[in-house]
Amino acid sequence: MAYRNLYAFLAQVVPFHDADLEKLFAYGRMLLRKLPAPGEGIPAVELDEDVALQYYRLQKLEWGDLVMEPGAGTPLSGPDEVGTGTSERKKEKLSTLIQRLNERFGTTFDAQDLIDGVTDQLVADEEMQQAARVNTKENFRIVFHKFLENALMDRHSRHAEFIDGLYTDGSLKAWFEAQMLEEVYGRLKAS
Repeated sequence: MAYRNLYAFLAQVVPFHDADLEKLFAYGRMLLRKLPAPGEGIPAVELDEDVALQYYRLQKLEWGDLVMEPGAGTPLSGPDEVGTGTSERKKEKLSTLIQRLNERFGTTFDAQDLIDGVTDQLVADEEMQQAARVNTKENFRIVFHKFLENALMDRHSRHAEFIDGLYTDGSLKAWFEAQMLEEVYGRLKAS
């Protein structure tokens, strides 16, 4: 997809004399029509004989000179990078975790120091750092679960209401763990 978009842009500005680039562009454009949209949970793609470049047509549509005068227009900046086009997730303050948790589950928890403490403890742990370096997020989740449980139990005496609330509502605990996993894994991968 990135090649198709970049080539389509550059072909408007720069004449290419390499027929292989044009063939690849045409093939890629047709191939993308057959592929499912990107997203999670997509099954394996079976193309078989659905996409095959059977013919290729190159046609000159127009010929002329482009006259440009200095200072007549604004500078045009091209693409900086070629990629998938996905944007980075917007970072949120950890304090919003408690606010969203309270809004979603109708609770009245106020445990910001617990969240910050647990997050900082997990990010500082050598085993967690090593696990984040060598694992995907799904594999990291297995290690993370054990360490999160231990960190919460270490703080139970000061934050009993919050932690007990997590363990009495399974969906609340699952949501909390998922949010904490995103935060901790994101911080560890960034560092």
